[in-house]
Amino acid sequence: MGTRLATFRRLLLGLGLIAAAAAVLLSTDLRSRRGAGDDPHAARGGGAAGGGDVGPKHLAILQHSTSQVMDDIREGMIAGLASKGWVAGPRLVIDVYNAHADLPTGNAIATKLASGEYDVVATISTPMLQAFANANREGRRKHVFVGVTAPVESGVGVKSLDSTDKPAWMTGLGSAQPVDAIFREAKRLQPALQTVGVAWNPAEVNSEICTKRAREVSKELGMTLVEAPIESAKDVPEAAGSLVVRGAQAIWTGGDATVVPAIDALVAVATKAGIPVFSNMAGQVEHGTTFDLGANYREVGAEGGRLVARLLDGEDPAGIPVRNFMPERLLLNEKAAASLRDRIVFDDRTRAAADGIVGMDGTLVKHAKPPTPSRVPAATAAVSSAAPGSPVDPNAAAARGGPLGGRPRSVSAIVYIETPTMEEGFAGVKDGLVAAGLVEGRDFEVRLQSAQGDVAILNGIVDAAIAASPDVIVALSTPALQAVANKVETIPVVFSIVSNPFIAGAGRSDDDHLPNVTGVYISGPFDRMAQLLHDHFPSWKRVGTLFCPAEVNSVFVEGKMREALARRGIELESVAASTPADLPDAAAALASRPIDAIVQLSDNQGTAGFPAIVRAALRARRPLVGFTRQTVEQGAAFALAEEYRDAGRASGSSIARILRGTPPSKIPFHDFDDAVLVANEANARALGFTLPPSLLAAASADAKAHAGAPAEPGAKAHAAPGASPAAGKSSSTPSRGPAANAAPGRH
Repeated sequence: MGTRLATFRRLLLGLGLIAAAAAVLLSTDLRSRRGAGDDPHAARGGGAAGGGDVGPKHLAILQHSTSQVMDDIREGMIAGLASKGWVAGPRLVIDVYNAHADLPTGNAIATKLASGEYDVVATISTPMLQAFANANREGRRKHVFVGVTAPVESGVGVKSLDSTDKPAWMTGLGSAQPVDAIFREAKRLQPALQTVGVAWNPAEVNSEICTKRAREVSKELGMTLVEAPIESAKDVPEAAGSLVVRGAQAIWTGGDATVVPAIDALVAVATKAGIPVFSNMAGQVEHGTTFDLGANYREVGAEGGRLVARLLDGEDPAGIPVRNFMPERLLLNEKAAASLRDRIVFDDRTRAAADGIVGMDGTLVKHAKPPTPSRVPAATAAVSSAAPGSPVDPNAAAARGGPLGGRPRSVSAIVYIETPTMEEGFAGVKDGLVAAGLVEGRDFEVRLQSAQGDVAILNGIVDAAIAASPDVIVALSTPALQAVANKVETIPVVFSIVSNPFIAGAGRSDDDHLPNVTGVYISGPFDRMAQLLHDHFPSWKRVGTLFCPAEVNSVFVEGKMREALARRGIELESVAASTPADLPDAAAALASRPIDAIVQLSDNQGTAGFPAIVRAALRARRPLVGFTRQTVEQGAAFALAEEYRDAGRASGSSIARILRGTPPSKIPFHDFDDAVLVANEANARALGFTLPPSLLAAASADAKAHAGAPAEPGAKAHAAPGASPAAGKSSSTPSRGPAANAAPGRH
């Protein structure tokens, strides 16, 4: 009996030791799965908050994956907590959990957290919001979420933003991605961009919302969105490859948590293809994206941390509305932009707006500033479109006044094809209306429609505008004016960004025009350009340009430039490109000819396809010159840049006068001649030549004059091209429709 008892006691002691060891191992494993090894802030200790609480508060942070975005949010949250006095220590225990981009793992962790002893659980990303909300349906734990694109659509019970119509135990922040803004910026940086690819997970409601919006804005911009559905991060490389094969000229990433951990693989595919990646998940430029436009996720996390602190301080989440919080951040990657098949050049405006720029050495410099305007190789430019040296707008004073009263007046703007110059002109139109004392929404509503370079669509848009009977129709570009002048008889029409309204059938002279039509045109600084080439490049005797024989304005400006050059002994070699598809081959053919430089005239097709002209010039090492500020931003060495926004502003003044009761017949046409010499030495070197000091000095003087010189009083009156002012006068009303076959001035 004693032997058996001794044996039993030894067995009992052994079992006890095994149980103790198992408890130690279980505790160690639990801490490992909680992510203590993933995050230094998971350690317990230090700090105090709030005074006489008994025992520490416990906070769990559940993030979807290990990535720059997720880590930024988590680190920002801990910083936000600290700003409110809550730091990890005896008063606060922080446990960090990581699902490592695996949804089943996330669901398992969420279930454990819902049954745990946490005062607050904070989730990062939409999938983790959904996982924990599902596990915490009974509301046993207070819940704060961040890093979520669309809380209402996520299906967790949030009925609307900025209200308390939601689960009483839950609050948080939505961060709606600026999808529209990033697509418009991509189109501005690459006007020739037509096809954008996206890899996205249809199981993520946040990604679905972003992709739906991308489809809409792509359509608005005349682009095609090609899509590759994925189920997990490992699918991203193959999906990206399929997008390239299907013709994607760029790849976009929205608020997709599945793509974020695989961003390196996606960028690698795009880099091999020489195409850019632009991301709404700001912070990816260090992984090779070309530019990011999205939330400052560290600040999103910090705001979330401050929200968590309110709950730790005892505030009831039931009374805290869910709101949208989107502190936007723009990041640029010059190294990635320079390595693209179609190089992107960030202009000074973009650089000034950037929160950080990755330089050619691959290092991210935060809060970077653009080069000083006077410093080479930065472009020399006028500082402000409203500078005192700008031409006088003859309508500005007459346009000013108070509110119109009654309903907002409808303004229908029509553009033939979207280009940077058209965007500048349209922005100027709205500026002019506002400068006249009108408020959008109260006094006027503007709708912009683009024909995407298709004449049949253009005519359909004009027909629809006539049927809608707006208060004013705005025609942006010569083709748009042609279509409008040929069809619209009674609705007031104002045109802008037009080189010659007379050949478009709008009138015979500035004062003799269709009674319902007025506007602002830019005849072009061809004489000044020819003289500039003659003075600064005396060895240049033969220059080339592309033109579109289908655009009457293109034929007109090609002829004007040919005449101006001939007067200085310079020959013009012209190559026709009838369609956008013809332009790359035509540019290559032009660059291969025996010319001294390419001096590209400004027409709709050439402006939209200018990057292809830049590529051809770079390959052939041909000097390249333009007529818009954007051409220098895209790679031209210098340009006599017309101020299209100022011209649009003058058109906006005319619209305001019409809305206040002045008939268009009483408002003369206005030739807005305001070219500024803009130069970039770095672009010139890339094209194989050097800008002479005399030209750089002229550009600098031009900028200074534009910034501070007194304006010339009055506005010039112009007859139709080729006719004297007297000969252009006529008492009869001109016939409607474009006079494309008539010689300029013969109307």
